[in-house]
Amino acid sequence: MKTNNINKQQYYLLTLTVFSIFFVFLNLGDMKMPPIDDSYYAQKAKEILQTGDWLIMHIGGEVSLDNAPFYIWLIAFSFKIFGICEFSARFFSAFFGVMTILSVYFLGKMLFNRWVGLFSSFILLTTLLFFTFSRRTMVDVTLTFWITLAMIAFIKGMKDRKYFLLFGISTGITILTKSVLGLFPLVIAIFYLLMLKEFKIFREPYFLSGIAVAFAVSSPWYFYQYVSYPDKFVNVHLKWLIFKGALVRDDYRPVYWYLKMLWIYYWPWVPLATCSFIKLSVAGCRKADPKTLIVLCWAGLVIGLMSVLHSKKFHYIMPAFPALAILTAVFINDILRTERIKKIFMKICLVFLLFSAVIVSTTPARLPPRLSEKEYFENLVDETCSMALFSRDNLSKDDVVILYRVFLWRLKSTFLFYSDINIPAAIYDNNLLVKITKEKKQIYCLTIRENLGALLAIKGLKFNILKETPKLVLVKVLLP
Repeated sequence: MKTNNINKQQYYLLTLTVFSIFFVFLNLGDMKMPPIDDSYYAQKAKEILQTGDWLIMHIGGEVSLDNAPFYIWLIAFSFKIFGICEFSARFFSAFFGVMTILSVYFLGKMLFNRWVGLFSSFILLTTLLFFTFSRRTMVDVTLTFWITLAMIAFIKGMKDRKYFLLFGISTGITILTKSVLGLFPLVIAIFYLLMLKEFKIFREPYFLSGIAVAFAVSSPWYFYQYVSYPDKFVNVHLKWLIFKGALVRDDYRPVYWYLKMLWIYYWPWVPLATCSFIKLSVAGCRKADPKTLIVLCWAGLVIGLMSVLHSKKFHYIMPAFPALAILTAVFINDILRTERIKKIFMKICLVFLLFSAVIVSTTPARLPPRLSEKEYFENLVDETCSMALFSRDNLSKDDVVILYRVFLWRLKSTFLFYSDINIPAAIYDNNLLVKITKEKKQIYCLTIRENLGALLAIKGLKFNILKETPKLVLVKVLLP
């Protein structure tokens, strides 16, 4: 009977895997590449292939040291295999999305039981933020996978010390994926050991070797950046990205902002996750349970530490979702007391996935496209792509294209990715526009339709509208 249950659970896992691959990869290449951050990462990967330089990142031909390289390397590798397209840009994010869904199964099973593992995988697959970002060219899901793998290795290392070396390798890759945020596995592990008063682990040769391996894997690239461009690395990567982004950004959001966003977007799981977190935390105060403590530390530290930083975007807490999925699964597992009820619940979950698969396959219904910062998109992605393709076919790479009274990164990276024409600046001053036109003899202005009247009213210049979309206009600017 026990063997039969195991076989059924393996069937459930296989079915969940098939559904995960189906949903995450379905029409993966259909959506155009939005700016900030999709086309930004993709363009950097594209320029790796154009320059042949895998160590120094470039954007628009200029050195760019803000991003860690690992995810960009993956996109470049995908471009080499599948060609430069939307599907290949998103391939590794989707791949690691599926791998993370499978990883939480093995983690839930390792810490608790197979049912917790299965429920965790289903919960993570149906987590809106995780699902949508698995289908985007963004670093967060890839980072989440390597953090999850690091935590699996750390937990196994508590029994077999050799796994601390895998923990170190995985942590090194997380640091190469998102700089200081890649330190999360190490922070969680140290806090967990301190909570359990497992001080002897800090003297274990394999644990110390794992930490050394983490920095041996990650530090050479950062050292190379510093040696190659010391001032730029300090000013851009350390001061602007890390220090200013974490502590002094103007877009400050309150400490409770992530909790608020969870209660808006993490449905239907947020009530169960909250109850589980509170219940297990209270139980842990009476008697620490190592199995639940590691998951509590994981979720609590990621959300807690990110909450005190000034710069907040919902996807910044992506690494917490595997832990939240396990916490939620533990709560469900405790509620569904008998094997029979758990089987019924699992079958309902699979029927829901099957019904959803039929709907998206046979009707015009679409998968959730993305959760994004509204001001970055506003449905301009397709129009920007259309302008870029027109410019690629009708302009030369030496022509000067600027944005007129439009935030530079609102359009730049998407336009560059599709046209191979860099937009060097956004101009808001009419006198500066006249000056640049006199220097270059002719330039091209890309602007939104609301600004067209102000552009055409500038005296001393001649204008020729080349292409219009509902919201964008490309104008050739000449001297009279």
